[in-house]
Amino acid sequence: SEERNENGSDNSSSDNEEGTEGESGEKEESRGEGEDEEGRDSEKGALGHPEENSQISQRLPAGRKSQERQKKRHRDRMVERIQFVCSLCKFRTFFEDEIRQHLESKFHREHFQFVGARLPPHTAQFLQEYVANKTRKTEERRRGIRDINA
Repeated sequence: SEERNENGSDNSSSDNEEGTEGESGEKEESRGEGEDEEGRDSEKGALGHPEENSQISQRLPAGRKSQERQKKRHRDRMVERIQFVCSLCKFRTFFEDEIRQHLESKFHREHFQFVGARLPPHTAQFLQEYVANKTRKTEERRRGIRDINA
């Protein structure tokens, strides 16, 4: 029974030691992230260093700016998915009739002939099929969006 008590006391003391280590580890971890340090600096800055306060306030909008950039990037990706694009001519539009007119236009045909003359026949054919397939896929995607909204 004495061994159990000794083991129990050893375990409890080791538990306490682990708890202490865990707590100190958490403190070190939070300092490593820089959050506590910034908090302490801002408190000191409020007393005597207004320059530090302005620097910290400049850091906060940066987080908002990155969120805005991320939203803009996401919105741009969505626009690209529903926008008609002729990759060959760099032509972009949101209107189905405009992309059809472009694909049938003299400009598109001449541009394709110019590029196609400098490429192997298989590559030129692939490009033409690629533009047509991309247009078809965009039409399907837009119809799906209309169905969801209806």
